[in-house]
Amino acid sequence: MGLALASSLARAHPDAAIAVADPQRSQLERFNDMANVRTTTDNLEAAKSVDALLLAVKPQMLKPVVEELRELSIAVLVISVAAGVTLETIARWFGGARPIVRCMPNTPVLVSKGVAGAIGNAEVTDGHRQLVDRLLRPGCEIVWLESDRDLDVVTAVSGSGPAYFFYLMEAMMESARRLGMPQELARKLVVRTATGAAAMAEQPERTPSELRHQVTSPRGTTQAAIEALDLEHVRDTWSQAIDAAFERSKELGRELSCTG
Repeated sequence: MGLALASSLARAHPDAAIAVADPQRSQLERFNDMANVRTTTDNLEAAKSVDALLLAVKPQMLKPVVEELRELSIAVLVISVAAGVTLETIARWFGGARPIVRCMPNTPVLVSKGVAGAIGNAEVTDGHRQLVDRLLRPGCEIVWLESDRDLDVVTAVSGSGPAYFFYLMEAMMESARRLGMPQELARKLVVRTATGAAAMAEQPERTPSELRHQVTSPRGTTQAAIEALDLEHVRDTWSQAIDAAFERSKELGRELSCTG
Protein backbone atom coordinates (compact mmCIF):
# COMPACT_ATOMS: atom_id res chain seq x y z
CA MET A 1 0.00 0.00 0.00
CA GLY A 2 2.88 2.36 0.69
CA LEU A 3 4.18 1.83 -2.85
CA ALA A 4 0.72 2.31 -4.33
CA LEU A 5 0.10 5.57 -2.48
CA ALA A 6 3.58 6.94 -3.14
CA SER A 7 3.23 6.14 -6.85
CA SER A 8 -0.13 7.90 -7.00
CA LEU A 9 1.22 10.94 -5.14
CA ALA A 10 4.31 11.17 -7.33
CA ARG A 11 2.26 11.08 -10.53
CA ALA A 12 -0.35 13.56 -9.34
CA HIS A 13 2.04 16.02 -7.66
CA PRO A 14 5.26 16.07 -9.73
CA ASP A 15 6.41 19.29 -8.04
CA ALA A 16 5.94 17.97 -4.51
CA ALA A 17 8.82 16.77 -2.35
CA ILE A 18 8.00 13.25 -1.20
CA ALA A 19 10.12 11.29 1.27
CA VAL A 20 9.79 7.52 1.76
CA ALA A 21 11.36 5.59 4.63
CA ASP A 22 11.84 1.85 4.98
CA PRO A 23 14.44 -0.05 7.02
CA GLN A 24 15.11 -2.39 4.08
CA ARG A 25 17.05 -0.81 1.22
CA SER A 26 15.73 -3.46 -1.16
CA GLN A 27 12.22 -2.12 -0.58
CA LEU A 28 13.37 1.43 -1.28
CA GLU A 29 14.74 0.40 -4.69
CA ARG A 30 11.14 0.22 -5.93
CA PHE A 31 11.00 4.02 -5.75
CA ASN A 32 14.14 4.66 -7.80
CA ASP A 33 12.24 5.65 -10.94
CA MET A 34 10.19 8.33 -9.17
CA ALA A 35 12.04 11.59 -9.73
CA ASN A 36 10.37 13.55 -6.92
CA VAL A 37 10.69 10.81 -4.27
CA ARG A 38 13.59 10.81 -1.81
CA THR A 39 14.29 7.58 0.06
CA THR A 40 15.92 6.87 3.42
CA THR A 41 16.13 4.13 6.02
CA ASP A 42 15.58 6.72 8.80
CA ASN A 43 11.94 7.36 9.68
CA LEU A 44 12.62 10.58 11.53
CA GLU A 45 14.76 11.91 8.69
CA ALA A 46 11.90 11.28 6.23
CA ALA A 47 9.39 13.00 8.54
CA LYS A 48 11.32 16.25 8.93
CA SER A 49 9.67 19.40 7.53
CA VAL A 50 6.59 17.65 6.15
CA ASP A 51 2.99 18.83 6.04
CA ALA A 52 1.58 15.32 6.33
CA LEU A 53 2.99 12.01 7.50
CA LEU A 54 1.55 8.85 5.96
CA LEU A 55 2.04 5.70 8.06
CA ALA A 56 1.70 2.78 5.65
CA VAL A 57 2.87 -0.10 7.85
CA LYS A 58 1.40 -3.33 9.18
CA PRO A 59 -0.71 -2.83 12.34
CA GLN A 60 1.76 -4.78 14.48
CA MET A 61 4.59 -2.48 13.36
CA LEU A 62 2.78 0.80 13.93
CA LYS A 63 3.64 1.36 17.60
CA PRO A 64 7.47 1.25 17.28
CA VAL A 65 7.29 3.51 14.23
CA VAL A 66 5.09 6.02 16.06
CA GLU A 67 7.39 5.99 19.08
CA GLU A 68 10.32 6.92 16.82
CA LEU A 69 8.37 9.95 15.67
CA ARG A 70 7.13 11.33 18.98
CA GLU A 71 9.26 14.47 18.67
CA LEU A 72 7.53 15.33 15.41
CA SER A 73 5.80 18.72 15.45
CA ILE A 74 2.17 18.50 16.57
CA ALA A 75 1.32 20.66 13.55
CA VAL A 76 2.02 17.74 11.22
CA LEU A 77 -1.05 15.83 10.07
CA VAL A 78 -0.66 12.09 10.70
CA ILE A 79 -2.44 9.73 8.31
CA SER A 80 -2.51 6.03 9.26
CA VAL A 81 -3.54 3.24 6.91
CA ALA A 82 -2.94 0.49 9.49
CA ALA A 83 -5.99 -1.76 9.84
CA GLY A 84 -7.77 -1.85 13.18
CA VAL A 85 -5.59 0.56 15.19
CA THR A 86 -7.91 3.23 16.58
CA LEU A 87 -7.44 6.99 16.62
CA GLU A 88 -7.28 6.93 20.42
CA THR A 89 -4.53 4.29 20.44
CA ILE A 90 -2.41 6.13 17.87
CA ALA A 91 -2.73 9.40 19.80
CA ARG A 92 -1.70 7.65 23.04
CA TRP A 93 1.38 6.19 21.36
CA PHE A 94 2.33 9.66 20.15
CA GLY A 95 2.04 10.85 23.74
CA GLY A 96 -0.65 13.46 23.30
CA ALA A 97 -3.23 15.16 21.14
CA ARG A 98 -2.38 15.89 17.51
CA PRO A 99 -4.35 15.78 14.25
CA ILE A 100 -4.70 12.14 13.18
CA VAL A 101 -6.65 10.64 10.28
CA ARG A 102 -7.25 6.94 9.85
CA CYS A 103 -7.66 5.97 6.24
CA MET A 104 -8.30 2.64 4.54
CA PRO A 105 -7.64 2.74 0.78
CA ASN A 106 -7.47 -0.34 -1.40
CA THR A 107 -4.90 -1.49 -3.94
CA PRO A 108 -6.70 -0.20 -7.08
CA VAL A 109 -5.18 3.13 -6.05
CA LEU A 110 -2.28 1.86 -8.19
CA VAL A 111 -4.40 2.42 -11.31
CA SER A 112 -6.27 5.48 -9.97
CA LYS A 113 -9.40 3.38 -9.36
CA GLY A 114 -9.23 3.07 -5.58
CA VAL A 115 -11.72 3.95 -2.89
CA ALA A 116 -10.94 4.87 0.71
CA GLY A 117 -12.83 5.40 3.93
CA ALA A 118 -11.43 8.03 6.31
CA ILE A 119 -12.08 9.34 9.82
CA GLY A 120 -10.38 12.08 11.81
CA ASN A 121 -10.03 12.84 15.51
CA ALA A 122 -11.15 16.04 17.22
CA GLU A 123 -7.94 17.86 16.24
CA VAL A 124 -8.57 17.37 12.52
CA THR A 125 -9.85 20.55 10.87
CA ASP A 126 -11.55 21.17 7.55
CA GLY A 127 -8.14 22.23 6.27
CA HIS A 128 -6.69 18.86 7.25
CA ARG A 129 -9.52 17.07 5.44
CA GLN A 130 -8.85 19.13 2.34
CA LEU A 131 -5.18 18.18 2.56
CA VAL A 132 -6.08 14.47 2.75
CA ASP A 133 -8.38 14.90 -0.24
CA ARG A 134 -5.66 16.67 -2.21
CA LEU A 135 -3.08 14.01 -1.41
CA LEU A 136 -5.17 10.89 -1.96
CA ARG A 137 -7.95 11.79 -4.37
CA PRO A 138 -5.80 11.34 -7.51
CA GLY A 139 -5.63 7.63 -6.70
CA CYS A 140 -8.95 7.01 -4.97
CA GLU A 141 -12.34 8.39 -4.09
CA ILE A 142 -12.53 9.28 -0.39
CA VAL A 143 -15.58 8.66 1.81
CA TRP A 144 -15.49 10.46 5.18
CA LEU A 145 -16.96 8.47 8.06
CA GLU A 146 -17.81 9.01 11.73
CA SER A 147 -16.14 6.30 13.82
CA ASP A 148 -13.45 3.65 14.08
CA ARG A 149 -16.17 1.02 13.75
CA ASP A 150 -17.23 2.51 10.41
CA LEU A 151 -13.66 2.15 9.22
CA ASP A 152 -13.59 -1.48 10.32
CA VAL A 153 -16.57 -2.06 7.99
CA VAL A 154 -14.73 -0.30 5.16
CA THR A 155 -11.69 -2.49 5.84
CA ALA A 156 -13.81 -5.63 5.51
CA VAL A 157 -15.75 -4.51 2.44
CA SER A 158 -13.47 -2.41 0.23
CA GLY A 159 -10.05 -2.63 1.90
CA SER A 160 -9.99 -6.41 1.55
CA GLY A 161 -12.54 -6.35 -1.27
CA PRO A 162 -10.22 -6.53 -4.29
CA ALA A 163 -8.96 -9.89 -3.02
CA TYR A 164 -12.53 -11.22 -3.01
CA PHE A 165 -12.96 -10.33 -6.67
CA PHE A 166 -9.53 -11.72 -7.57
CA TYR A 167 -10.49 -14.94 -5.75
CA LEU A 168 -13.65 -15.22 -7.86
CA MET A 169 -11.72 -14.42 -11.03
CA GLU A 170 -9.21 -17.17 -10.19
CA ALA A 171 -12.04 -19.67 -9.82
CA MET A 172 -13.64 -18.63 -13.11
CA MET A 173 -10.31 -18.90 -14.97
CA GLU A 174 -9.62 -22.32 -13.46
CA SER A 175 -13.06 -23.52 -14.54
CA ALA A 176 -12.53 -22.22 -18.08
CA ARG A 177 -9.17 -24.02 -18.31
CA ARG A 178 -10.71 -27.22 -16.90
CA LEU A 179 -13.29 -27.04 -19.70
CA GLY A 180 -10.52 -26.84 -22.30
CA MET A 181 -9.99 -23.10 -22.83
CA PRO A 182 -6.39 -21.82 -23.28
CA GLN A 183 -5.08 -19.91 -20.25
CA GLU A 184 -4.62 -16.52 -21.93
CA LEU A 185 -8.06 -16.61 -23.51
CA ALA A 186 -9.61 -17.57 -20.16
CA ARG A 187 -7.85 -14.65 -18.51
CA LYS A 188 -8.98 -12.20 -21.20
CA LEU A 189 -12.62 -13.30 -21.03
CA VAL A 190 -12.79 -13.22 -17.22
CA VAL A 191 -11.02 -9.85 -16.83
CA ARG A 192 -13.10 -8.17 -19.54
CA THR A 193 -16.28 -9.62 -18.04
CA ALA A 194 -15.33 -8.27 -14.62
CA THR A 195 -14.48 -4.77 -15.86
CA GLY A 196 -17.59 -4.65 -18.03
CA ALA A 197 -19.85 -5.75 -15.19
CA ALA A 198 -18.26 -3.17 -12.87
CA ALA A 199 -18.82 -0.42 -15.46
CA MET A 200 -22.50 -1.38 -15.73
CA ALA A 201 -22.87 -1.47 -11.94
CA GLU A 202 -21.51 2.10 -11.73
CA GLN A 203 -24.53 3.38 -13.65
CA PRO A 204 -27.12 4.61 -11.12
CA GLU A 205 -30.18 3.56 -13.12
CA ARG A 206 -30.12 -0.09 -12.04
CA THR A 207 -29.03 -1.97 -8.93
CA PRO A 208 -26.73 -5.01 -9.10
CA SER A 209 -29.77 -7.15 -8.33
CA GLU A 210 -31.67 -5.71 -11.31
CA LEU A 211 -28.65 -6.16 -13.56
CA ARG A 212 -28.32 -9.78 -12.47
CA HIS A 213 -31.98 -10.48 -13.22
CA GLN A 214 -31.55 -8.97 -16.70
CA VAL A 215 -28.94 -11.63 -17.50
CA THR A 216 -30.86 -14.49 -15.86
CA SER A 217 -33.36 -15.91 -18.34
CA PRO A 218 -35.83 -18.53 -17.04
CA ARG A 219 -34.41 -22.04 -17.46
CA GLY A 220 -31.30 -20.55 -19.10
CA THR A 221 -27.58 -21.05 -18.51
CA THR A 222 -27.26 -18.20 -16.01
CA GLN A 223 -30.18 -19.46 -13.95
CA ALA A 224 -28.53 -22.88 -13.80
CA ALA A 225 -25.34 -21.26 -12.50
CA ILE A 226 -27.14 -19.10 -9.91
CA GLU A 227 -29.13 -22.09 -8.66
CA ALA A 228 -25.90 -24.04 -8.21
CA LEU A 229 -24.45 -21.14 -6.20
CA ASP A 230 -27.57 -20.87 -4.07
CA LEU A 231 -27.55 -24.60 -3.45
CA GLU A 232 -24.09 -24.19 -1.87
CA HIS A 233 -25.21 -21.08 0.08
CA VAL A 234 -22.51 -18.97 -1.57
CA ARG A 235 -24.22 -15.69 -0.64
CA ASP A 236 -24.12 -16.70 3.03
CA THR A 237 -20.47 -17.71 2.68
CA TRP A 238 -19.54 -14.28 1.28
CA SER A 239 -21.40 -12.65 4.15
CA GLN A 240 -19.49 -14.79 6.65
CA ALA A 241 -16.21 -13.88 4.95
CA ILE A 242 -16.88 -10.15 5.28
CA ASP A 243 -17.97 -10.62 8.89
CA ALA A 244 -14.69 -12.45 9.57
CA ALA A 245 -12.66 -9.58 8.09
CA PHE A 246 -14.66 -7.06 10.12
CA GLU A 247 -14.16 -8.99 13.36
CA ARG A 248 -10.43 -9.36 12.66
CA SER A 249 -10.10 -5.61 12.16
CA LYS A 250 -11.79 -4.98 15.52
CA GLU A 251 -9.66 -7.70 17.14
CA LEU A 252 -6.46 -6.05 15.88
CA GLY A 253 -7.60 -2.80 17.44
CA ARG A 254 -8.27 -4.47 20.80
CA GLU A 255 -4.98 -6.37 20.79
CA LEU A 256 -2.85 -3.37 19.92
CA SER A 257 -4.64 -0.96 22.25
CA CYS A 258 -3.34 -3.06 25.16
CA THR A 259 0.31 -2.66 24.19
CA GLY A 260 0.81 0.61 26.04
